[in-house]
Amino acid sequence: MLNFTEKEDGKKTRFDVLFNYANMSIDSFQLMREPGKVFRQTFSVQPSALPNRLDTGNIPHGVLQSRYIKDVTDEYWQTGSFSATLKPSMLPSGSIVYACVLNYQRWQPIWWSAKTNTNKVTYTNMCKGVVYLPQYYTNHHLVPAAYPVAFGYKGMKELKPDNIHKSTVEIKEQEHYLLFQTGKKYQLYYWDNNWKLAGIKTAAEKATSLSFENVPKNALLILVPEYSKGKDRPFVMQEDGSREWF
Repeated sequence: MLNFTEKEDGKKTRFDVLFNYANMSIDSFQLMREPGKVFRQTFSVQPSALPNRLDTGNIPHGVLQSRYIKDVTDEYWQTGSFSATLKPSMLPSGSIVYACVLNYQRWQPIWWSAKTNTNKVTYTNMCKGVVYLPQYYTNHHLVPAAYPVAFGYKGMKELKPDNIHKSTVEIKEQEHYLLFQTGKKYQLYYWDNNWKLAGIKTAAEKATSLSFENVPKNALLILVPEYSKGKDRPFVMQEDGSREWF
């Protein structure tokens, strides 16, 4: 990624390209789906970088340990802010709470904010269309600090599973993404501080859908086939029975 400034008006212009070796041309770079965050690597220390506040040994391993990253998510995707109510904790106000996204079935920290004295946390410039899980980082481990938040394009929703009101979830095949294989097992999980098994089904011959009973409502779900490579995407079920993928 290259950045330059127009001399006439002083405005920054983004220049993102991919070189297409097939026809020796330059193609514009476009994100195909929602990113968790988009950072720009700079040559100067960024005042908002987390290592200016914490020792890097107290920051999860990864890009957030860098002093040279700048958050530019809003240059690539529709963004907004949301707040989450934290679960009771002995950690004081000002403690860092990481926003994590699910990647290869692991929650990965991609941004941060500080706990307020009202036991909440607010994240800014966050990509819409993504599920985030707020987590603390203590003793070199990430610990859930709140329920997952589905930050949609029309609003946000806290995904606290309702273990009293349950329903039957029917998961249908979806071309180019989910096609059931005869005789293969499929496990449905829901998130409640960790992934909990909701049920296991075996695909019958020519099956185009699988039904799972007694699944908590308002839960973040993920379907994991026995041949999974870890790329399975989480989803929520809408009242009309449709799925919303994240």
